[in-house]
Amino acid sequence: MPLFRDGRGCGSAILTRRMTLARDQLRTGESTLAQIAARTGYASPYAFAAAFRRHHGRPPGQWRQRELGRTAINQAALVDDIHT
Repeated sequence: MPLFRDGRGCGSAILTRRMTLARDQLRTGESTLAQIAARTGYASPYAFAAAFRRHHGRPPGQWRQRELGRTAINQAALVDDIHT
């Protein structure tokens, strides 16, 4: 039985929240996958990685590398804009 107007149930809402928290922590690059897994309620980094991959279509390590690369490119563009 859906609990939310968009048709999601409680389990889906919880998963979305866990994945949002995980993405935020991956984006900073400061925590290990084991730490993020524990903070988001997964019993192991393997369970976390599998859930993250199902949700986002790529493993958390790849997702982190891509995001950190985007951040570096955006920062470089900002520096170029400041100096021009």
